[in-house]
Amino acid sequence: MKRSWLARHPIGFMALYSIFYLSVFHHLEANVPLRSILVHCRLDDLIPFCKYAVIPYFAWFVWIPFTLFYLLWKAPREDFWRLCLPLFSGMTIALACYAVLPTALDLRPYWVPGSDVFAQTVRFLYRTDTATNVCPSIHVFNSVTLMLAYYRCRCFDAPRLRWMRPAAAVLCVGLAFWFTVPLRGQQPGTMPDSRPLTAYLQVDLNTADEDALCTLPGVGPVLAGKILENRRQYGPFGQVEDAIRVQGVTPEMVDSWAGQVFVS
Repeated sequence: MKRSWLARHPIGFMALYSIFYLSVFHHLEANVPLRSILVHCRLDDLIPFCKYAVIPYFAWFVWIPFTLFYLLWKAPREDFWRLCLPLFSGMTIALACYAVLPTALDLRPYWVPGSDVFAQTVRFLYRTDTATNVCPSIHVFNSVTLMLAYYRCRCFDAPRLRWMRPAAAVLCVGLAFWFTVPLRGQQPGTMPDSRPLTAYLQVDLNTADEDALCTLPGVGPVLAGKILENRRQYGPFGQVEDAIRVQGVTPEMVDSWAGQVFVS
């Protein structure tokens, strides 16, 4: 019996799905306006901010392909598909949810102090990955699905590989609880150069660069670029409310900037 193209080309299937997923996710990040539905629960208030959580967060991007290729190479083929198909199906459903019911988080600190590699990595992450498209969480779904695969796949029954199961559970928990502390949980302080923290929180729409604009709720690199281009093309903003002339900026977004934005 002739096998299907899917069964004969698992790597090709993963490559095609990766192109589809990244294209759709980028489109949603770049074109869906500010999420008016903020996701929050009491548990968020109990999770302290930890800059070292970027370690399991970035490990997630290695963990997924490592597990898929390891199962493809070492495990029975049915174990590979038992992970691959639910994983990709869940990610696709999540994309559909983001398009139909956009969501966002308002938990990130306006600034992460420190010059160490972890603080710098968190700041880089906040500039490049907006706090949007968050529910359902693809990070949490994929982490749980991967962890279950480690406990269900027979190849991990071998004594020399059993350690990978608790390691997967630890990584899963670390990814599920990597959230940042809510803004109201921050303590006033100063930055390493002794300037007051408020100096970093105030953003002048007419002079701010991309990094400063990305500290505003709902603004990521794409939207920050649109604000800068609009400012270059049409001149400075007369008042904060004029920001709605930028495609992607909504009145609700401008309202969320209250106390943080001004125009010179």
